[in-house]
Amino acid sequence: MIGAAGLVAFVALSVLAAPGDCPEDAPALAAEADLLIAEAGPSPDASTLERARRLYRRARVLLPTPEFSLRAADLACAAGDEEECGDLLSEAAETSSGGLTPADRLLLARRAELRRAWREAISQYQALRAATNDAGLSSWAEEKIRRLEVEVEAQSIAAPAAAPPPEARLLLAEARRALAAGDLPKARERLAIARRLSPGYPEAALVLAALETREGRAPEAIRAYREALATDPARFEALVGLANLLWDEPDRSAKEEALSLTDRALAARPDAPSLLKTSAVRWAEWGDAPKALARIDAYRRRASPEEKRATESLRESLARRVDALLSGRTVPEESSPIAELSSPAVDEWKVAQAYVRRGDPASLAAALEHLREAERLDPTFAPAPELAGAVHVKLGDLSLAQKAYERAIGADPTRAATYERLAFLLARQPGREAEADEAWRRAEQAGSSEALFALAESAARKGRRGEALALYRRYLGESPAGVHGEEASRSIERLESGRRTSLGAVAIAAAALLVIGAVVGYRRFGGRTFEEWIRAHPARAREARPIVGRLRHEVVKHGGLLLADAAKRLSEPDAEARRRTAALLLSRLYESEKSNRDGLIPQSFETLARLKILAREDGYRLNLEHKDPLFSPVARAAMVLAPVAGGLTWLSTGPELVPDRIVRRVVGRLERAAALFGSVRGAEISRLVDQASSTRVNLSALQDVLGAVCAEKGIGPPPILEWHGPEIAVRVDRADLETIWRNLFANAIDAAEGLPVSDVRLGVFAELRRDPVTGAPVARVVLADNVPRPLTADMIRGRGADRGWGVVADLLRRHDGSADVSAPPAAGYVKGIVIEVPAVETGMPS
Repeated sequence: MIGAAGLVAFVALSVLAAPGDCPEDAPALAAEADLLIAEAGPSPDASTLERARRLYRRARVLLPTPEFSLRAADLACAAGDEEECGDLLSEAAETSSGGLTPADRLLLARRAELRRAWREAISQYQALRAATNDAGLSSWAEEKIRRLEVEVEAQSIAAPAAAPPPEARLLLAEARRALAAGDLPKARERLAIARRLSPGYPEAALVLAALETREGRAPEAIRAYREALATDPARFEALVGLANLLWDEPDRSAKEEALSLTDRALAARPDAPSLLKTSAVRWAEWGDAPKALARIDAYRRRASPEEKRATESLRESLARRVDALLSGRTVPEESSPIAELSSPAVDEWKVAQAYVRRGDPASLAAALEHLREAERLDPTFAPAPELAGAVHVKLGDLSLAQKAYERAIGADPTRAATYERLAFLLARQPGREAEADEAWRRAEQAGSSEALFALAESAARKGRRGEALALYRRYLGESPAGVHGEEASRSIERLESGRRTSLGAVAIAAAALLVIGAVVGYRRFGGRTFEEWIRAHPARAREARPIVGRLRHEVVKHGGLLLADAAKRLSEPDAEARRRTAALLLSRLYESEKSNRDGLIPQSFETLARLKILAREDGYRLNLEHKDPLFSPVARAAMVLAPVAGGLTWLSTGPELVPDRIVRRVVGRLERAAALFGSVRGAEISRLVDQASSTRVNLSALQDVLGAVCAEKGIGPPPILEWHGPEIAVRVDRADLETIWRNLFANAIDAAEGLPVSDVRLGVFAELRRDPVTGAPVARVVLADNVPRPLTADMIRGRGADRGWGVVADLLRRHDGSADVSAPPAAGYVKGIVIEVPAVETGMPS
């Protein structure tokens, strides 16, 4: 700061002016301000300081000098305006740092720290360290600089992604099951909700990328892989998947990125031999023979003898190219694709690439114009017509696309990618399979491993077993990590199995007998029962309940009564009664064009099949027909009834002409089927479903859930939870019930806001009721709290199904339950949240 002596000297050397003159001259204005301060003495009042500051502001407008900024800073600090003081000191430092004292530097540094401008603060501390002779102050500044450099580095590090909530993980599991089962719309729906619940969820992004790839949507799959890498840059699956997609793109920048991603994946998994080979092939196609040779040699050091033989020709070719580079020679037959950069068509091709990336129709049309100019400039520049073919495919003109690919092949017959594109194009058009096969053969000659698999598939479809086997084996040998590896292995196994069965009639007969015996034994003794499956997967009970209920009501109960009554009527001598009974049975037992529903027999087989499909999704094979004591009577009854269709048809048209032995045979089968339906233990089936779908609700379980919620929120100890009423069992599986209570407790704690945890009071009031219409047991559970924040039923039902109350309402609806808000059930509480769900009275598992 400028001292008193400096102030006197400054005033003496300035051009003095009377206070009232106010000349519009910068030095005179400054001198007038300094004179005011000097006349006011060592402690000028606020009005004097404000007048002097106004004069200096006018002086700085007329002549912005560092000296004026420094003096104005002194006045601002004296007036207590630290913000303007810092701004003026910064202004002076930008124009001339010589006038700043260590104290000024310290003020600027502290001001930058408060603003979290770390780099500016470091610069000021460095200047302070250089300007001071005090060893202690210099050491202190050095320590500050080190700490601030850590802050700068921390700013460049991305924060780790938050762990996804349980709801998002459950939705992701459902999406993966749906994807495996081929239900792509369901998988996409579940993924959308999971990603809304947990933005940046890398596992969800990877599953989405697989889904988009499966549907042939490469740009969307690329975006999904990039999203996964943004959250987890070292994720191996994302690196490899994105590299594979980008390598198939036609532009050079995408291939450069694919090479970089492949190298990053190799750095993460240096022990992956298939990735080494992929990297070698790509660097060879790119034209960097030394890198390709280094990678193929690393691959061959770990390869089997067969894999070494398969890559021998590639290794020799790369070795010749490296040797030519070292000796300065050229290898004409293996010219590098980089030579294409010298073509006069490159600039037009680059402009066309930029238009293609935009993707709109106008841009695609402009791209075609530039590509036509590129072909005119250099007819041998194959990438131009190849890109034109891709543009025509996007525009839906397959004829022009084919002509463009043929021009690209004429310009450069060695490009395997062009043959592949042409083959895919021809395969999309009916009746052009032979032309597609020819394009695949030429692609294979150009070095395409994809062509090997396509030709093998074609040969297998046409029954050329030996040719297909040879091509499949070549594909596995040349592409051990190829995308069709598993399909090729299964096809080889299937074809070899078929060839072995043709070795001799005796061997075929013996094998057939063994297979039949094994199948019979497996069908009768293999598989699982309904009880084994439902106990292992109790969450499936909600889906199995309506199937089992329909079986008990429609098939067993009504079917048994119908068959017993029909058998009596057919035994009567009245021909007309027989005719009417037979006609009724035909419409009730079998599919009928006159009725709007399936008959008893199709219903029986359908219900069994639906249970099997549910179990198969969990990896279980149910043997309901032979091994399951609960359901095998249903299957046997359906099989007993199947042969009586002919006799019933005869009876419905001319009962007086039907022999008595036919009538007795029909009646006997009806009685046997009725007896089998009567032996079905329907109550035990319902009990199993109730046990599997039921969960006990008691104080201990709810306290565990409340403790977990408070631990996640960093709150402890949890609020006191009171229990009123009996222990109950509800028809909600354990996972869904835990999710419901987690959300209820979390919302109650969040609503408390500033209320101390120790003051929050929660109570659970449970009772068992009966539905006034059906008489079924219903559990009514009320969660009461003393939180004053209002809550209504509309607030619960109106929330989105992907968060908070919306999750609770959605899960309750899924289990035929409901949520409401009631008055407090006891003193000391403000409100109650009422949950009603189906309950179970007895038979709960221990």
